[in-house]
Amino acid sequence: MEGYPYKAADKLSAWVGPCLDLALVTEQRLGDIQALYWEDYKLGKLYIKQEKTGMMLAFLETTRIECINLCLADVLHQLRELSEGEGHIVADKRHPQFAQDTISKAFLKARRLSGLTWQGKAPSFHEIRSLVARLYTDEKGRDYAQKLLGHKNAATTDKYRDVRGAEWAEI
Repeated sequence: MEGYPYKAADKLSAWVGPCLDLALVTEQRLGDIQALYWEDYKLGKLYIKQEKTGMMLAFLETTRIECINLCLADVLHQLRELSEGEGHIVADKRHPQFAQDTISKAFLKARRLSGLTWQGKAPSFHEIRSLVARLYTDEKGRDYAQKLLGHKNAATTDKYRDVRGAEWAEI
């Protein structure tokens, strides 16, 4: 994966990679990732109430994206070491909480460090949701991905699964 924003995050502050991993494994919005507290993680589950939709999700710590071998428990372990397991999940010893803008800018920096280029508009942090919607759809089905996104309407979820003309069609 050399050259991808995922690996480029390793060159940034220690919290950036695990923060992006948390977004990857949970498929949540930036605001929901940023607002998580350690008290939301109990009895082997991470509880997220989505700010935008009100959808309430309980992620098992064994939640995993198989194709990149990413497990929620491992991500939370990394984040706990950085924040000492108190307050906000995405934090470090010097910063009890990162602003959404700080997280977004860290993603943009990782994207730039990757050296990848895009035709048209480059992806933002929010595009992680689209990527994960496609990964989870392939691995666990459409309903699973829709539930994680917090959409009541399948047509809304289909917009996230759209590859926007960026993939080859197999014939």
